[in-house]
Amino acid sequence: MNILESLIDGQRANSVHQAGSGLGLDAGTTKTLLQQLVPALAGGLQRNLATSGGLASLAGALANGNHGRYLDDPAALQSPAAVEDGNAILGHLFG
Repeated sequence: MNILESLIDGQRANSVHQAGSGLGLDAGTTKTLLQQLVPALAGGLQRNLATSGGLASLAGALANGNHGRYLDDPAALQSPAAVEDGNAILGHLFG
């Protein structure tokens, strides 16, 4: 199972769909969004890993946050802290 399939159909799929619902998205729209987002994130990850220190920087950012809480409690995605965390991780991926 690839990353996209695990998000859409895996054991965390309910959390993903709840997160989408919290943002006003139905399940179909959430799935379409993920189908577009996951390849872009994978590309960013590949570019990041190709840079000197990229892996260490990203690993540090992921290790220092309690990001799993957003999967456990999708309602937390609506907090300003979630936006800050998301933007920080995206900054590591896309520069």
